[in-house]
Amino acid sequence: MYKELYKKLIDSARKENRMKNQGTYYERHHIVPDFLFKNRSRTGPKGHLEGDPDSTENIVLLTFSEHLMAHYYLYEIYKDTRYEYSAGSALQFFF
Repeated sequence: MYKELYKKLIDSARKENRMKNQGTYYERHHIVPDFLFKNRSRTGPKGHLEGDPDSTENIVLLTFSEHLMAHYYLYEIYKDTRYEYSAGSALQFFF
């Protein structure tokens, strides 16, 4: 259920071709979470995926409320996995 909600949120934002500094406040969001990548610039445990987490294909602009919901969905998706702490830490920054 949470994967479908996450995908719907991301797909909707991508279709809008959003841009910063055009009157609406947006935040950068990694579609595939940064914590899943081996080659990540942030501190913390490394993930298992190859590639660049900061590639343009992996970034979407979200409103604050969309960004909060995206991280809530990601926490629910990764709960009870080795990534639960990382997903929970990312969500905690909103509070």
